[in-house]
Amino acid sequence: PGQYEVVLTVNGQEYRQPLTVRPDPRVHASLGDMQAQLALERKLAQAMNASYEAWQQAHAAHSALSEDQKGLTTKEATDSAKKLDDALSALEDGKPEAPGFGPLNRDLGRLLTMAGTGDSRPAQTLYSAAQEECDSLNHSLTRWQDLNQHEIAAFNALLEKNGKPALPAVKVPSVCTP
Repeated sequence: PGQYEVVLTVNGQEYRQPLTVRPDPRVHASLGDMQAQLALERKLAQAMNASYEAWQQAHAAHSALSEDQKGLTTKEATDSAKKLDDALSALEDGKPEAPGFGPLNRDLGRLLTMAGTGDSRPAQTLYSAAQEECDSLNHSLTRWQDLNQHEIAAFNALLEKNGKPALPAVKVPSVCTP
């Protein structure tokens, strides 16, 4: 709730109109409760964006790796490619001991939906669940960063020896902080 100004620009001409947003009279949540709800929703949306971006990066690297594996001739290169393939698969889709970016994105989306469905301060269990997912995402982002700095860098050196293009360099998304 509050005072806002709506600006519409058409063919270079600006039209301004004041707007007052008032709370729904049927909702009895305090302003603090609604702000807490919005803050949690924003943090979950940020985490979803990070997990989606990381999944896209890992998927692109995985796809490029699949292409690069076709022309590898040395045992060292094929063994390294298999190890990297397993690591990228785990980051994309997860394993029983650690969810991947895809499942994390799905679960963060579920929490975001839950956070937005009530007109009240989110329950402590929702905050706890959001923190658990965020911790898992941070762990996966750290694994993705390490994989890029070590295994992918080493594999790219092997690709260079085999006359193949390097796997794409990435900037790992920032960590989650609910």
